[in-house]
Amino acid sequence: MNSEEKPFFDDRQLSRVLDSDEPALLRSFYQLFLQQLKEMQQVLLLHEQLIVVADLSLLAHKFKSSARAVGAMRLGEQMETLEEICMQQQPVGIEAQIVTLQHTGENTSAALHAWLHEWFPADIGQE
Repeated sequence: MNSEEKPFFDDRQLSRVLDSDEPALLRSFYQLFLQQLKEMQQVLLLHEQLIVVADLSLLAHKFKSSARAVGAMRLGEQMETLEEICMQQQPVGIEAQIVTLQHTGENTSAALHAWLHEWFPADIGQE
């Protein structure tokens, strides 16, 4: 399955990773992830202007596991692709991958926010 076929957000993944379906625990992990996702998107915007391959590789390495753990499977796969591109002797395609990641990040954030609003309506506006 290529990254385009993977979901933006799989709401069952984090429960499997944590072996828990405790709502407060899940909500706290998702809210932390959304904060990290926002920070990652800001870093990617900066890297559109000045690409530092080592920084992008580190960001991708750190974020791919977090994304997959919370169920952002497409984002995790695309971060892995960015990391692989950055490891090449002559990295090709970084700019295109950043654009893809920005789009996927926006869609992942929207999907996760929608899910949180559905399952935790009292928290609307507190993220």
